[in-house]
Amino acid sequence: MSDNNLPQINPEPELLEAIYRTAVTPDSYDMLMARWQRHLEQAVEELGSEREAAAEADDLIEVSETMPHLETSFQILEALGRDKQAANGQVYATGKPRFMLGADGTVLWFNGIAARDLDIVKAMPLSALPVTRPGAQLIADALAELTDPQAILRPFIVALESASLGRSVHMLATVMGDRPETRTLMFDQADVRWHEQAGRVMREAFALSESEADITGMLVEGRELRDIAEIRGRTLATVRTQLKSVLKKTHTHSQNELVRLCTVLSAHMPANINNRRIGAEKVRFHALPSGRTIPYHVFGPEKGRPILFLHGMLDGVQVTGEIQSLLVQHNLKLIGPERPFFGSAEGADVPTRHAITAFADDMRDMVEALGLDRFAIIGHMAGALVAHAVAAHFGDRVVGIVPIAGGVPIVGSEQIKMMSPRQRMVAYTARYTPSALPFILRAGIRQLDHGGAKKFMDALYVNSPADQQACARGEVFNMVSGGYRYAIAQGHKAFEIDSYHVVRDWSHLVEATDRPIHLVHGRGDPVVRIETVRAFAERHRDRATLHEHPDQGQLVYYSDPGFPLSIVAGLFEAG
Repeated sequence: MSDNNLPQINPEPELLEAIYRTAVTPDSYDMLMARWQRHLEQAVEELGSEREAAAEADDLIEVSETMPHLETSFQILEALGRDKQAANGQVYATGKPRFMLGADGTVLWFNGIAARDLDIVKAMPLSALPVTRPGAQLIADALAELTDPQAILRPFIVALESASLGRSVHMLATVMGDRPETRTLMFDQADVRWHEQAGRVMREAFALSESEADITGMLVEGRELRDIAEIRGRTLATVRTQLKSVLKKTHTHSQNELVRLCTVLSAHMPANINNRRIGAEKVRFHALPSGRTIPYHVFGPEKGRPILFLHGMLDGVQVTGEIQSLLVQHNLKLIGPERPFFGSAEGADVPTRHAITAFADDMRDMVEALGLDRFAIIGHMAGALVAHAVAAHFGDRVVGIVPIAGGVPIVGSEQIKMMSPRQRMVAYTARYTPSALPFILRAGIRQLDHGGAKKFMDALYVNSPADQQACARGEVFNMVSGGYRYAIAQGHKAFEIDSYHVVRDWSHLVEATDRPIHLVHGRGDPVVRIETVRAFAERHRDRATLHEHPDQGQLVYYSDPGFPLSIVAGLFEAG
């Protein structure tokens, strides 16, 4: 124990080895977390419950002797930079790159996949894009006419070189914006996008199993068989056997023939056309009085009933094909802002402990500008905390707050002890040793940068069979792993802010509003145990209703979106 009578984590040889090895060997992150776990859990036991009421901004576990080593390793990680290439030469696909250019030729917005695969950064000029010379000329010509009201700008394709993938990526450029002065160029990877509707048609037409349909979808998305085996947690031989079954059932004789069949199917599906008209994503921007801009995404019918969707710390604002269809079915318009430091969103220069209330103020400005009069708020995962903070600004204009797999205020260490090991270690670090959090998060980012999304995911859901099964679906895997990239696109800051807040008692945010709360939670959630959600619902039984999904875990929004979205739709119909 140190002079201030706090437990401490000492720089013992095995821990130091893990700290420094992780800085240069991404595969060592799991070893680091295992050793950090042993030291940290012992210190937490020594801490005792009587000290939990201590000042939350300070380290409650002493790490001063270990910090110089953590800081040195952190600097090594920063010096190495964000190398996007996997250690084994393989980078798993986690979605499709997208980015947007303004009329001045600089990058206005990009997703995490574009940052990883194409090295896109905010405000990057056209001259720095990894585009071929003919492609650069096509872009320059389009930009020259972008603000001309008489110009007719047609889509075109350019090739961008990807150093991390070792090949060219073809991007389809289209014009966005109804008025010439606000037009932008949006770049999407030019390929076929598989969706749930196509999967259902394949299953019904050829009697494919769900696993066979999912493997088919991943092949259409361009994945190799070894990648599919890794994602699904199966051997390569098993996947090959399943592919042979698919070829036999579909009367095709090769992977190329199967993909060609699916491409034709996808191109002619009515649901796909419907999504393009009223359900497809639109990226827009809200300018704050401070000069910062908030990128936000719109899904569903333009005149649908509005939902403000607030993402968590390890997910983004993208949706699956099934969610798209359900939004149309329920006439719901989902508006998803990118929170500060996530994706390409600018960060606010405020202290970490004030970051949530500062974002709530931003949302007040954006909601008023959008003219939302009667709307629901979804807080997905850690976004639940943010949802309560935002709702306090709008009174009865909010028809209800819907935390999906959301956190509840941490009122004691027992709640953290119930989490699965990986979440528990990050939670303990954020709560009791926040000064060590940047290194832990930065080391995790290095693992993700080096093709470790599947390994990272496995560690999160080691005790959740329902979530493991959900992640074996290609589209869900894309959503989850793409969310990881989205969270770390600008480094560890976004994760650091959320980690700090979710492990503290934020009951004051819940009490700041009287709006109905509809908690949607999977009984198998390994992060926020259903027992703690039940306790929260009981404490707020005057306005809280718990909707338990008996068969799902944390990923209920992706694996069974009809469950939460029907509840949201009911809020509008009830009032």
